[in-house]
Amino acid sequence: MITDGGPENDNRLMSEFVINETEGFSTAIALQDIPFSNSMVEAQNKLFKYHYLFRQEYNTGDDLKRIFAEDVHDYNFIRPHVSLRGYTPSESHSGLSGMESVWSEQIKQAQKERLAVNIKQLFGVCR
Repeated sequence: MITDGGPENDNRLMSEFVINETEGFSTAIALQDIPFSNSMVEAQNKLFKYHYLFRQEYNTGDDLKRIFAEDVHDYNFIRPHVSLRGYTPSESHSGLSGMESVWSEQIKQAQKERLAVNIKQLFGVCR
C-alpha cells in the first residue's frame, strides 16, 4: 500500500493494523520510500473514503477486507460513472456500447437516491 506521509497513515494504530491484521501486506510512503508520488490515486481514495468507507461500520481487519471487497465490486460492476458515459468500469473495459438511454435513467435514479441518503444523514446531524 502506497500512502503519503500524513498523520492518518503514519501512526501507531496504522502500524498495529499492518502488523496484526494483514498477511503479506506492506506499506511504502510516496516520495520517501519510493521515488514517485501517489497523487494519481488521491481522487480515487477520496471517493472510496467518502462514498463507501466512512458510511459503514467496521471493527476488525476482516470487517474492513469484506467491506472493501463489496465496495470495489460496487464501484467496478454496479455504479455507473459519468466519466465513462454512464458505463461501469467493467462495461467500459468489455467494450459495451449503445446504453446511453439507459444511462440517462440510471443517473436520474442515482441522483434521487443520493438526495435521499443526504437528507437522512443531515437529519441525524441536526437532532
